Amino acid sequence: MSKDPFHFLAGSICVVIVSANDNLTAKAFECKADFPLYHIVRVKSIQEADKELLKNPCHICLDDLTISQNSNKFEFLQKYGRKIPVIVIAKNGSIEDGFAAGRYGAREVISINTAFYLHRLMDAMNALFIKTFLIPDLGKLEDKLAKHCADALFDQQPDSISCWAEISDIDATYLRRKWEQWTKTKPRESLFLVNLYRRAFEYYKLAPNEKKYYNERSSTLKRMQNHFRCNRSRMMQILFRAKKVDGGRQEALYFDNISLELAINDDKIQ
Repeated sequence: MSKDPFHFLAGSICVVIVSANDNLTAKAFECKADFPLYHIVRVKSIQEADKELLKNPCHICLDDLTISQNSNKFEFLQKYGRKIPVIVIAKNGSIEDGFAAGRYGAREVISINTAFYLHRLMDAMNALFIKTFLIPDLGKLEDKLAKHCADALFDQQPDSISCWAEISDIDATYLRRKWEQWTKTKPRESLFLVNLYRRAFEYYKLAPNEKKYYNERSSTLKRMQNHFRCNRSRMMQILFRAKKVDGGRQEALYFDNISLELAINDDKIQ
């Protein structure tokens, strides 16, 4: 087995950085070494972003406002803030910028002047991915029960459907039926992926000396690895569905490339 117990997920989270700041971009790519789950693409302008987002899926966008080459620094956010989960990277903690970013759809604003800002950024990306890859816009769920069940899954960390149903205060059979209507995924699929990525994020946050003692051969982890491998096609469908601004013809090609990359990583498990 690989020393990295989650290597089969490498590159499975697609992030687009919209930034003209070479230094900030370099730091983001340095973070990728600590969180290899991320596949990072950098674009320098709105025009490049348009092409990238039409061509490939995207789970999260980072909109860098620290060096704006546009008179309207919120142009990208105004165009995509309601379509894609966006985290804004700002130069300072301007209250006005924070309100404007929120008004245009930003999920979070992080200042580069904040202590440990890279750690905060990675934490924000991890949390945002968990909350949006199944339901890109949780706030738009009209059914209050659906939002309640989603919050229970994302925030309370249930380890079984019965536990999830109990936290949500509904019958487990009813949860199974309604969740599939709301999200087009089975509850067990959603629960599995959320817990798998949550475990992966916890692992990558460990210090190098702590990773040495991680039980990568635990029976639970082995079961999760085997389940992902045996159901890879379905897992990919869930992870990459509706992750493009416009469902173009390139989606199938990109899906095949990602599936192949994960399959190669996955084979190393055996």
